[in-house]
Amino acid sequence: ARNCLRLALSSLRVQLEPHPDERGKIIIADRVQVFLDPASFITDKADFEARLARAMVERDDNVRMSLLQEAIDRYQTGLLTDFEEAWISAERHRLADAYVLACRKLTELYVNANRLNDALTTVQRAVELDPSREELRRLLVEVSAKTGQPSKALQEYRNMHKVLPVTRPSVPIVTTPHVPAVGDPNGIGGSEAHPGAIQHGHLIRTALAATQGWTRRISPARRICEMLEARGTRLVTVTGPTGIGKSRLALIVTERLRSRHPGAVLYVPLDEVTETSLVLPTIASALGLPRFSPETRWYQVRDALTEQPRILILDGLDHLLPEVHKTLGELLGTIPSLRCVVTSRRRLNVPGEYEHAVRPLNLPITGHVTDLFAIPSCRLWLDCARAKRPNLKLPPSRQKAIAALCRRLDGVPLAIELAAAWTGVFSPAKQLDTILKRDDFLYEARRMRGRFHTVDTVLDWAWHRLSPGVQRFVACLSIFRGGSTAEAAELATEDAGSAEHLGQLIERDLVSTENANGSTRYYLRTQVRNYVVSHVSEQERFGYRERHRIYFSSLAQQAADSAEGDRNTWLARLQHELGNLRVALRTALNRQDQPELALRLTTSLFWFWYGAGDPDEGRFWLQEALKNGSGPVPSPLRESAAAALETLTYTPHLS
Repeated sequence: ARNCLRLALSSLRVQLEPHPDERGKIIIADRVQVFLDPASFITDKADFEARLARAMVERDDNVRMSLLQEAIDRYQTGLLTDFEEAWISAERHRLADAYVLACRKLTELYVNANRLNDALTTVQRAVELDPSREELRRLLVEVSAKTGQPSKALQEYRNMHKVLPVTRPSVPIVTTPHVPAVGDPNGIGGSEAHPGAIQHGHLIRTALAATQGWTRRISPARRICEMLEARGTRLVTVTGPTGIGKSRLALIVTERLRSRHPGAVLYVPLDEVTETSLVLPTIASALGLPRFSPETRWYQVRDALTEQPRILILDGLDHLLPEVHKTLGELLGTIPSLRCVVTSRRRLNVPGEYEHAVRPLNLPITGHVTDLFAIPSCRLWLDCARAKRPNLKLPPSRQKAIAALCRRLDGVPLAIELAAAWTGVFSPAKQLDTILKRDDFLYEARRMRGRFHTVDTVLDWAWHRLSPGVQRFVACLSIFRGGSTAEAAELATEDAGSAEHLGQLIERDLVSTENANGSTRYYLRTQVRNYVVSHVSEQERFGYRERHRIYFSSLAQQAADSAEGDRNTWLARLQHELGNLRVALRTALNRQDQPELALRLTTSLFWFWYGAGDPDEGRFWLQEALKNGSGPVPSPLRESAAAALETLTYTPHLS
């Protein structure tokens, strides 16, 4: 191995350091590491990404066009096309996606600036470099039509039909009769339309609608599955900003993998897990394993995952980082057959990790509205809006406003859903106008954080359209974990209008519902909860946490007093409220000036941990409560907690 490394280094030095005075300046090697001096060279890949990143935050359109053109010029071909290793393939796909984004953005800017020939040249060159990309082919058809070349547009449509083996969508495509003829930049027809556009307009519109309605040749879910199944791949991280659809994609990947690997795929949602120490118990529960002591739980999970090749899908790791790194690294390091898919806003930086960045939905080209149902971003808006207003009309002016709104929302699914939920209150044009005003106000703050967050903008817009009473209700609801009942929401928030508030929030798609066992639970969206945390003062949140603690402490005591008569009912109810009980326990532990709060709550839950067969979690909370705080505690209370801890310590673990 040492000789092979020496030969490889010698070969590299001949190629990269041909002159004697360059030796040791580009390739830096010692007995510990070998690396390239980054100050000695630049790669077309790094230059491409640097210029694209600058273009994405640049506000001057002329400068953006220049930067995007320079970035596109750097992209001559795919990354290392002669190699097929998994990490190269994943990086090649990522760069190709970035290239498509650059082409689309530059084309839109050229079209807005009426530089149609430049737009056409850009797309033609992009198609030559990557002829199998549906997005680029579709863009070429649209731009050809806008330049007044209907025959060329139709020919490109036919070429695309030959090259791309695609399938039609399951929902029929309806061509909108009010869309102006292709080639009519003003959308008014008459003598201003380009000659031939009216004659071929209907056929071209049908072709454009069809191309936009096609499913992707290689879907993101399929690509993730291929990455995971490639030889040597152990971990794929699905990344993207808030609201881009990582969790939905993870569920699709789960179903696809289950059809290929029956019995081997395990989906574990971690959004509601509040303590890193509960990650392993959550995985064990998903595996259907009996509950054992914390000392043996690691071996229990390891053995279960080792019995057969497993694919573990962990959804929602962000709030558990960086501590969860150790758990994931140990699982991958000790179980050679284990493969993982995780969702996170950023890479985990675990050895052997591959990344799949989720892209936003396709957007309509500026100034050119075809069939809204055939454009994924507009289709989502219409589906959500018509769920609220089934008789929604689509005159041409409204279609243009919807297209502009979806472009402003960058094709981010959650942002589109939240905006569409306000259709009954604000028209698309009014939404666009108010979001743009707030957008300008927030732009500099977002830019300082390195990325413009569309979902933050929409949430900020929606938040300021809620009444102060509803805002307070949402802030209190953000303390809950695992949902809440209407009764719990009313009593914990001390708001008699909670039922009306919940109705408004459901109507605005800020709260979702789930019916189980004859009762309804209400769930505040995770993104809304995160927004509230960053926009409500700590003093206010302290008051909301106290109300939440008081309610669930009372519920725990009521359960302890009534368990003898209706044990199974109370066990099931507390199991549903386990996430909220954990939040209440953590709140009580933080009140170190009143240690009796945590002791009283943990003691009242003793019977639940004993009866639910999970004494190790009970021991954890009781130990924390007994060593918590420095204030005086009544001796009987401390003795009761110590007795409960002793009982759980020597209790056989139940399944």
